[in-house]
Amino acid sequence: MNSCFVGSSFLITLPPEIQDPQALAHLAGLNFYLSLYEQDPGWVTFIQNELNHNTPLEDIPGRLKLFLMEEKLSSMRQDVIQEFVALYQRVGPYLPIEPYLVDEALRSYLDHIHATDSFTVLQASYQDLRENEGGSVFFRNAVSHNRDLLEAESSARRCLEVEQRIRWEEIPKSKASLERAEHEHALDLFKSEDLRRELEKKRAG
Repeated sequence: MNSCFVGSSFLITLPPEIQDPQALAHLAGLNFYLSLYEQDPGWVTFIQNELNHNTPLEDIPGRLKLFLMEEKLSSMRQDVIQEFVALYQRVGPYLPIEPYLVDEALRSYLDHIHATDSFTVLQASYQDLRENEGGSVFFRNAVSHNRDLLEAESSARRCLEVEQRIRWEEIPKSKASLERAEHEHALDLFKSEDLRRELEKKRAG
């Protein structure tokens, strides 16, 4: 019994003697959730090894259900994070910042309300985000909880953008200044050449 790799999705397999309909349904559900997001191969290998070597046949259905519940929870958590990050970048009260910073801010809030491992709360939060977007209570509370961080990161980005804009604006000015200097230098050369010719004429005369 080995784990299989099809496309970008790992598939967990069971011994052929496991024919319990509920266990097979759990297996199908587990493989479905494993396919939704990119998985750490080590985690998938761990699940397969646990089922292969560390779980008696009679306990496999129950162990499989636990893995299914964990993946279902993980998938819902990821859905909430992705929805929140995308929404924040669109309608957040501050300048958009790096997605990983918004991700960290949301995880901090989920820990704060003890919802990181609560499927019910995560599901309700996801529905709130989808239906109410910027007016979502969950969205407003998460932003409020991380106001200091989000404001600081937004200010840092604003300063960076201003600095970059100033630099870009200085380029034409520097170019114009250089062109003026070159023009003045050329005029000086012409004047010097004219003066030299005048002196030569006087000497010749």
